[in-house]
Amino acid sequence: MKPFSRRLAGMSPIGVDRMGSVADQQADESILRLENLDTNLALPDGVVGETRNAVARDRSNSYLPFFGNDDLRSRIGEHCNRRSGLDRDWERSVILSAGGLSGILNVLLALLDEGDEVVVQDPIYIGLLNRIKLAGGVPVFTSFMVTETGFNLDRSSLKQCITPRTKAFLMMSPVMPSGAVMTRMDWEAACAACIEADAWMIYNSAMETYRFDGAEYYHPAMFPGMDERTITVGSFSKEFRMIGWRIGWIDAPESLANSIALVSISNVVCNVGFSQAGCLAALQEEPGVMAGLVAEMEARRDLLCSELSGFGAIKPGGGWSMLVDTSSYAESATLLSEQLLNRSRIAATPMAGWGRDTTDRYLRLVFSNESQRRLTGIRERFERAI
Repeated sequence: MKPFSRRLAGMSPIGVDRMGSVADQQADESILRLENLDTNLALPDGVVGETRNAVARDRSNSYLPFFGNDDLRSRIGEHCNRRSGLDRDWERSVILSAGGLSGILNVLLALLDEGDEVVVQDPIYIGLLNRIKLAGGVPVFTSFMVTETGFNLDRSSLKQCITPRTKAFLMMSPVMPSGAVMTRMDWEAACAACIEADAWMIYNSAMETYRFDGAEYYHPAMFPGMDERTITVGSFSKEFRMIGWRIGWIDAPESLANSIALVSISNVVCNVGFSQAGCLAALQEEPGVMAGLVAEMEARRDLLCSELSGFGAIKPGGGWSMLVDTSSYAESATLLSEQLLNRSRIAATPMAGWGRDTTDRYLRLVFSNESQRRLTGIRERFERAI
């Protein structure tokens, strides 16, 4: 038999699936489920009812429209314009995708030729790295420094990432899994580097609302020279807690949107019809609801940082997860994850492969799916494990 594609050679297992399966098999409700980005935050009002109603509608059982329900695309266009400050026509810019990550892969397939380089943050979700490689690209890592305030971008590293092969920057804020939040100066430096490289900016907006400590919101398209080179990829999975609906979106400049649409229709073809009805309901959620959910996540963050003081916990500025540097007290994060599960009933994912080689020192703790009550006492569990 002829060999598999060479693109698969550089791809790595994400680790979350293995840890999640092990925890599921044990069927033990005492296990703290910190390994996966599920959430116990409530769904937006009306989502379940609208989804149920749509199941029985003929128009939900159709290939059409291929790029998504017009009402939903229109509302997403408004949502994107409001946050980015742009004035794009949704009919020429917005395409639905089967979740945000599917949207990112479609954008990468539309942009990259074999060997093209994509600048990414480090550490970063391994699924993004795998998608870059699957599309024939090569990830190039920016540097982050760990300080008392958490992970902070080393802005001087951005220019060092630029080569003649730089095709795109793929960035998010907060960053998964570190929770690093990009400041205005960070975005200014990233956008300047993107323009210098004459590259595209793919903005993964999945976590953008989960910012803590009053951090300001910035969208890369807000900065000079970025409007026609910024592609936003969003998702209902995080902000709207609708993981199982599998609906995301791409908001792209008109010059690129047709190419992405061609990839999209050649990939998933169309999105789940009744899921789109639930997503339309979600976009009507009151802003105050989201503010309350962000406050709850920030409180969980604070609890974990307090409990795990001295265990290498690195304070995230936002998002659903935090990293713990295990290098001072564990042989490896992989070994510690096994000890935590077997001795202390904690499921957590080691970060081997989630960036440069140095990421294997980190263990990720997801705090989106466990209450403050259940997280209380986690320090004792860590002590027991080591």
